[in-house]
Amino acid sequence: MEYKNVEDEIETTNEYGTSGTIEIEQRGNNISCYFLHPDPQHKINDIDSEFVANNLKPTNDKSIRLLIAETNTDTQITHTSPVILNYDSPNFLHPKYDSITTVVFKGYTLELGKSANNDADILFGLPRSIDNVFQKTLLHGLGFRQAYNFIPNIINAQNLGIQTVIFSKTDRTYILHKESKLIVSQRDLITLRQGINRISGEKGREKSDESYTFVYNAIFHKYQPETFPLRKTKRKLSVVFRQIQDADIDPATLSQEEKKRLISSKNQIDLNYFKSAYIDFENLLKKKAKEETYQKFFTDNPLVLTVITGLPYSVFQEKAYIGGKDVSNKHGEITDFLLKHAIVPNTAIVEIKTPSTPLLNPKEYRAGVFPASKDLTGAIVQILTQRSIFAQSASIIRGHENINIYNPQGVLILGQLTELDTEEKIRSFELFRTSQKDVKIVTYDECLVLLKMVIDTLSDKNT
Repeated sequence: MEYKNVEDEIETTNEYGTSGTIEIEQRGNNISCYFLHPDPQHKINDIDSEFVANNLKPTNDKSIRLLIAETNTDTQITHTSPVILNYDSPNFLHPKYDSITTVVFKGYTLELGKSANNDADILFGLPRSIDNVFQKTLLHGLGFRQAYNFIPNIINAQNLGIQTVIFSKTDRTYILHKESKLIVSQRDLITLRQGINRISGEKGREKSDESYTFVYNAIFHKYQPETFPLRKTKRKLSVVFRQIQDADIDPATLSQEEKKRLISSKNQIDLNYFKSAYIDFENLLKKKAKEETYQKFFTDNPLVLTVITGLPYSVFQEKAYIGGKDVSNKHGEITDFLLKHAIVPNTAIVEIKTPSTPLLNPKEYRAGVFPASKDLTGAIVQILTQRSIFAQSASIIRGHENINIYNPQGVLILGQLTELDTEEKIRSFELFRTSQKDVKIVTYDECLVLLKMVIDTLSDKNT
């Protein structure tokens, strides 16, 4: 047959030990490509491979003659058997991709040509749409170029027993479980090529993780989401934040798709933030820490205070001076947190006690009636005093800060409901708590539950 010239772009591989020749046999529209090794005794008796048994063709001189590709110019279907042809490899003549033994091209014209670098080799002329995804040279055993090995590796990782992967110009992507085949459409193949090319600038583990996730979602999750749930890329947040900070985003030019992705990303970030805060808060409650430790947690996680108040308050000042000094410059009132409303300039005062602060007096006042503990009543009086002094100092403070004081809400965080081990104690506490008009009392275990509710809500948005 007459060979056309094929551009000789042979990717550097590890198959330096390759030797032998490629033999072409043509019968009508069928063209078969064989690998021939010059040593008839070469390791053939040591190879226990079903692949070799199915593809080895007998010769008169008992040399190795292995079928590695067949193409039909009429049907435009080409079967290839990616195989390791490294003479020195312990896996010599074994499939390159474990259970995947056959890669088929359907609807493509694959022309054969002479190699400019090796007279013994033959190259495939591949269509431009798939050119840089696959090896061209037969003496390198065909298969995928190194950058695209994620594709067969991830297919194998699903443990579906896929033996044949078909890249089709005419069919849609589909898994044929009973036939152990996977069909990949031309559109999805181009998507895989472009996606992996985009990721190629990353380094090390992050590149591997993102490529794995991308191929998995593009092939398996896209077509069988019930069987293959969506996967997220595991990346270092420092890298993600740097990329976001370096990105020049013009909100006025965002497409609807970009807006959706931004919303989805924000929801995911919010979810992970609250999950992290929940874990830290839960671990903190297991310790008997000082009040300052819990103060620091709320300082580091101001959004948690917003969740607790139930209104759009944000931290305006930690350890805020709210007035009350006498002529000797003493006895000023300092609150743990001063919050400011996001819409109106009103404020809220937050006081923090420890989770071990008792809610009730352990002794009954009368049968079934438990009075509030002195720590709880003392903390309430403290907040009411702060509110009163704050209101008296309004004219002075307002002159320096952009806030107003409209009967500011008081929030007290202390104790845990789990200490209320009887119905009578629960009733006594709830009657006392709900009677407080100006101070909202929240326990630490309630804070934990509120965080869990936020996480569940954000999780629903991300499903």
